[in-house]
Amino acid sequence: MAGFVRAGHDVRVLARTPSKLAIALGPLGVDADRVEIVEGDVTSPEDVRRLLDGADACLHAAAVVATRRADMAAAEATNLTAARSVLRAAVDGGCDPVVHVSSVSAVFPSPTGVLSADGPVTHPASIYGITKADCELFARELQADGAPVVIVYPGGIAGPHDAGLNATAAGIARFLRLGGLPMTSGGMLMVDVRDLALVHLHALEPGHGPRRYMAGGRYLAWPEVLDILRGVTGRRLRGVRVPGTVLRGVGRVGDLAARWLHADPALDYESAYFMTGLQPSDDRAVATELGVSWRPARQTFGDLLDWLVDAGHLEPRHAGRRAVLSPT
Repeated sequence: MAGFVRAGHDVRVLARTPSKLAIALGPLGVDADRVEIVEGDVTSPEDVRRLLDGADACLHAAAVVATRRADMAAAEATNLTAARSVLRAAVDGGCDPVVHVSSVSAVFPSPTGVLSADGPVTHPASIYGITKADCELFARELQADGAPVVIVYPGGIAGPHDAGLNATAAGIARFLRLGGLPMTSGGMLMVDVRDLALVHLHALEPGHGPRRYMAGGRYLAWPEVLDILRGVTGRRLRGVRVPGTVLRGVGRVGDLAARWLHADPALDYESAYFMTGLQPSDDRAVATELGVSWRPARQTFGDLLDWLVDAGHLEPRHAGRRAVLSPT
């Protein structure tokens, strides 16, 4: 959003809680007064109509990201309803383009071993995953009808100034508190939030019709993640070898425990499945068509740790020398 304002766009935002917008934009050096706010709910057709009145383009990124059991019902009730409401209204209103922020999870796993923007939509087991797949199918239906819908597939989003604490940041913080991470199959896809913002900015160019952009980011096997975190923090973090089958088994147990105890498990099956099986992504179109390249993973991790400490999500001792070297 801050990038859109700096690029000279007139930005209008649908916000359920407008006061949170200033909190999100403040650290980015953007005055919230430069953004027009429509107070409302993304599932309300009337609120969506007010949002899109006179708009030239639309970016839909609103969703309930359900990583906790308590959020699953909200995700099921909100995500597809919101996508249908916003995307359909934007297309019918003549917006060009209509950018839909999807997820690599919508096309994982890939039968080719590489995640592609044109890969088949998969059938996840979790409620949240199902909602993302359903949203993806609807966006592709609009594309098939010729609507100028642009679908972007981010990987794990990382970097500073999160309005909350997303799953990627929470996972890295957890590893640092534990003093190590499992060495298993698979790895992580990490896209810097600032690079992803550029993807969205450049994807807003009109007149190019339906498009899809895989934006998984840098693929890092778990030993690479360990090496980078050791280098950034200066800590002697441990790498504990754990077979993928064992982690997935722990995830199954976590799901059962959550069902009986009505509590969030330390590890659920879907998280373990992604952690042990995630594949690299083919992001070439982001560079060739949009001119965006991914910054080094070490920079993203470093800036993420700075923010985690500054925001109180991580104790300085867990960030090691990064906390000492960071400006106060």
